[in-house]
Amino acid sequence: MSTSTGSYVPAYSERNYWEQRYVASHADQAGGYGTAAECQTQPGITEWYMGWDVLQESLCNPKGPLGSFALHPGAGRVLELGCGDASLAQGLAEAGFAVMAMDFSATATASAASSMPANRFRAAEFFVADVRTLP
Repeated sequence: MSTSTGSYVPAYSERNYWEQRYVASHADQAGGYGTAAECQTQPGITEWYMGWDVLQESLCNPKGPLGSFALHPGAGRVLELGCGDASLAQGLAEAGFAVMAMDFSATATASAASSMPANRFRAAEFFVADVRTLP
């Protein structure tokens, strides 16, 4: 898709765009993410938002932006929509949350499931689904 200036606009709502993105990324690297700062700047890293190391303080601090809605590690389940290859899901599981993570890229969810350390943290479940079709 092109804009009036001729620049490319990614088709974020199309499953094929994400599948190609994750397939290409995993061909370029062995799935390692590095730090949150590296994820923001290094080509080939598929994580395009902040990871758990950056988000934990904001999400779990009752004096933070969520106030009384702040998450309490170890107490409950978290559903991550559009999880990608799931560094956030791994961080949530490490903190003691039961995690359900979904993405419509089968490549991303397979990578996420295989990168979770076995038997070290609470389980995270990964699903291939399009969140726009949920009831």
